[in-house]
Amino acid sequence: MMANAARARWAAAARTAAPLWACALVPSAGLVNGALYAPLLFGLGVVVASAGWMADGTRPRADFALLWLAVGFVALGWASVWWSVAPAETARRALQLSLIASGALLLLAVPVPEGELAERLFPMLLAALAIGALVMLADRVAGYRLQHLLAPTAPFPVTKYNRGLDYLTLLVWPLLAIGAVAGRRREVWLAAVLAMLLALVGHSTTAPVAMLVGAAAFVLAVVLPRTISGLAAGSLTLLAITLPVWLRLAAAHRGAFVGHIKASGIHRLEIWDYMTARVTERPLLGWGLAAANNVPIRPQELARYQFVVPQGVYPHQQWLELWLELGVAGVLIALAASLLVVGRIDRLPPHTRPFGFAAFAAAMTVSFSSFEITTDSWWAALAGTAFLVRAAVRLEVA
Repeated sequence: MMANAARARWAAAARTAAPLWACALVPSAGLVNGALYAPLLFGLGVVVASAGWMADGTRPRADFALLWLAVGFVALGWASVWWSVAPAETARRALQLSLIASGALLLLAVPVPEGELAERLFPMLLAALAIGALVMLADRVAGYRLQHLLAPTAPFPVTKYNRGLDYLTLLVWPLLAIGAVAGRRREVWLAAVLAMLLALVGHSTTAPVAMLVGAAAFVLAVVLPRTISGLAAGSLTLLAITLPVWLRLAAAHRGAFVGHIKASGIHRLEIWDYMTARVTERPLLGWGLAAANNVPIRPQELARYQFVVPQGVYPHQQWLELWLELGVAGVLIALAASLLVVGRIDRLPPHTRPFGFAAFAAAMTVSFSSFEITTDSWWAALAGTAFLVRAAVRLEVA
């Protein structure tokens, strides 16, 4: 009996403390090293689920709509081993994708903080964001010595903050939602300004754009509440379906961008040139999950490029990666999941709803410019953002 009571007390304490500490570490440690999002947030799901089961037998409540879409997507990844140009790598990444989906779905299924505990999230997240900002700015003044210590072999330590900054553009919106629902308007403005400043002073090209797109979506959700859902769904559908065409056109005229964008931008246009050509060769099922590095680059294509090398590289664009690796089948599953999320955001309570659309817009902006579809920390950032949006909702409807 005493052992059971002690176990129940430990479980109750873990269920209370884990969300606070995990969410506090994400904007601080996660800003310095974005890869920490995966162990922190997927670990949070495991701890909360285990604590609930130990305390009172509570089981996670599965989101069956997302579950079946995830099963279909993972199954397509595994099936693509059969037609992949790099079957061993495809199998390895399919296993990785299976684990990622399990961690993300678990975090979406566990209970979120409520009441006083939810209100305590905001000051902890704000303090953690301030600490992360101080560390980043101090490291910048010191010539990025901290990143040199953490990643001594990295060719460009200055860019190691980019991942954390990109993820912050998602996470900041539910943070602001929790503060707004709790009536902490002054602190909400402080957090918003701090996040924007970090995006602007960092070296990520994506982060400031994602922040601005998120802010625009927030304004539209407030000014045009009945239009924003259809606009988001229609825009995303149009972009996702026609993306190879637009990227093909931009890549074909990349000479016009020389002198106006960074060399890395020209590099991406060269990547998109040959990858969009490969999309047209296997449009239905693609070349296999994680096979982007191994798709053929024709000699006549290499002759026209300045930066692309024969070894290949990933697309730096998740929707193009879907087209290239899993074809229209993968794109349609991802689009269905995205439209499902838009529909759910549209049904959020009125105070949280604009922040939900802002987070979605920021996430879509990042997905069109960064990371691979098998990046675990990216999916952790998405699931963590949804977890905090749910916390804001519980606080609003309480």
